[in-house]
Amino acid sequence: RLWGHRWPWGNKGKPPKEAAYDKHKSRVEFVSIACRDTRERWLGALDEYRMPWPQLIDDVMVGTPSLYGVRAYPTKVLISPSGTILMICEGELPEFYTRLEAALAP
Repeated sequence: RLWGHRWPWGNKGKPPKEAAYDKHKSRVEFVSIACRDTRERWLGALDEYRMPWPQLIDDVMVGTPSLYGVRAYPTKVLISPSGTILMICEGELPEFYTRLEAALAP
């Protein structure tokens, strides 16, 4: 998940993300990367939103958004264990969670 503190509507999707994390955390790795933020604002957002999965910041602008073709925030990227991008989802669409469930199905 790529996000920034300036996009509070993206954090409205926190409940379904937390539910998916709680359900699948033993089988999938969740990581959030804040982009185009200062370290201070990012730390403030972490304190406010308290997301339970690992949080990173691209505060030196290493180009994380361009690596994944990010055009909007938040963006979620579903990556297979082999590194193949299975889906890029802009916004808070339920389709992401449907695809996540399908990817994890036996």
